[in-house]
Amino acid sequence: MTRLLLVEDDLAQAALVRALLGETPALDMEVTHAGTLAAALELLARGGLDVVLLDLGLPDSQGLATFATVHERFPAVPVLILTGRSDEELGMVAVQGGAQDYLLKREVGGPALARSLRYAMERSRLLWALERAATEIHDLQRLLPICASCKKIRDDAGHWEQLEAHLARVANMGFTHGICPECCQRTLEELNPAPGPPPDHP
Repeated sequence: MTRLLLVEDDLAQAALVRALLGETPALDMEVTHAGTLAAALELLARGGLDVVLLDLGLPDSQGLATFATVHERFPAVPVLILTGRSDEELGMVAVQGGAQDYLLKREVGGPALARSLRYAMERSRLLWALERAATEIHDLQRLLPICASCKKIRDDAGHWEQLEAHLARVANMGFTHGICPECCQRTLEELNPAPGPPPDHP
């Protein structure tokens, strides 16, 4: 079941949207209504909502600030703008700012509304999947395969080279050489092994 948050202060308009969605039973949508931005934010904070149908003109918020607040607080929830003809330009600007679509109140019909909601959720799902994939690719690109034994690095072409050579090639880095305390101690122990116990004489 799809869980829709309808944010609309006009009760008659809210009832019309409910009726239109009821004409499309295949959508299987549960509608929760909020009449103010504050109430909408509280409901969204509880979680479990799949999509928002948002009127930009509310008693406690007007214009693009209404969408901006919702989108900033809950960027993963797709938002469709429900607007009057006089605010159509605001709807287009909201889409440029991250809204999935905008719908004119006087032209909303049941099938069109249901289709827009489905498309909005699918676009949002695909965008988040692409973003996650891009993040994973970026993370993988930062991982360097390194031999656990000799500490050579494998480059993108599959060639193995010493760490210093790799960093010098890809990052134009130079090196000075020293010896760390642990290696120094180990080297000294190898060069001057501790004397063993004296041999037993018969």
